[in-house]
Amino acid sequence: MGKKYDSLNHLKEAGINVHEYESLSSLEELERYAQQNHSFSIRFDRDTNYHQLPFYTYDEETFSLEERKKYFEKIVEGAKNLDCTMLVSNGHQYDVIERCNFVIRIEGDLSFTLEYGTTKVPLRNMYEYPTSVISGTLSEEIKNMNWINKEKNNLTEEELEEILAWAMSIQVKEHTVEGTLYEKPVGIQKQKIVCWQID
Repeated sequence: MGKKYDSLNHLKEAGINVHEYESLSSLEELERYAQQNHSFSIRFDRDTNYHQLPFYTYDEETFSLEERKKYFEKIVEGAKNLDCTMLVSNGHQYDVIERCNFVIRIEGDLSFTLEYGTTKVPLRNMYEYPTSVISGTLSEEIKNMNWINKEKNNLTEEELEEILAWAMSIQVKEHTVEGTLYEKPVGIQKQKIVCWQID
């Protein structure tokens, strides 16, 4: 399968909300998935050297049938050449209702750093746009915390508190957690925050 697939399985088993996902290895499987899902992402996945592997998105309305076939053939060939499986997720369809992508780390002493971006793109692309950073301790009031580029990404205090409360609720300290906050519940557990990765 692959490291990312295993990671999502662990998140799911731990009761953490993720988008629906599958690991595919053939053109036929990819075509079948596209018939059931009109908008999704495709991430190459393998057990070693798995960082920064190719990542694609698919939106049915932007492809003719012939274009889709060529696009998928190219992706499948690329995955085979890199000895990868294709990890597909239906999360891409929800980009339009994103509030922000974020990366957060909470230390053992409850200090934290949260970086986020409100551009409606896959988290993988968040750093292509200006991000904002807030840091402090969870016992502080948000207005007293340290900010970088606060004006670049407009989130309410309630939304920031929602992310911090969620990060505490999953009980993961001294690890980097990647997630997305949405306007309404999504994912397998129908919650407003979906987790992509814990490093």
